[in-house]
Amino acid sequence: MTEIEKKILIIDDDRDIRESLKLKLELEGFVPIVVDSGEKAIELVKENDFFLVLSDIAMPDMNGYEVFEKIKQIKPELPVVLMTAFGYDPSHAIIKAKKLGLYKWIAKPISDKKLKEIINTALHFYKLRHQNNQNDIND
Repeated sequence: MTEIEKKILIIDDDRDIRESLKLKLELEGFVPIVVDSGEKAIELVKENDFFLVLSDIAMPDMNGYEVFEKIKQIKPELPVVLMTAFGYDPSHAIIKAKKLGLYKWIAKPISDKKLKEIINTALHFYKLRHQNNQNDIND
């Protein structure tokens, strides 16, 4: 895997969730970067390359939908997964984001199996997109 193929951005205001996801991903060989706010995440997306973003929906400074919208403006090809506790989505962020190309959403707590499935699928699509971009350059 390349360095970009290892980097996953995790955004959640709950420290326990951030640390749990970070540990799980490190054990799988990924390089998780964790932040506790949408604003910090947007700055990181501007300055770094990731192959996947996992973002909580309910956060104090910026909700997951707002994070998703801003990421899509900066890097439209970057897959974003919105996370919510037990499917709780009072602002209908998931429905709105799906209309704009949300990659996936997942209910917390996240099973290891589901997390691996989402990451592996995102990585597969990242590699295909990267391969297609290389083919376009070589044509």
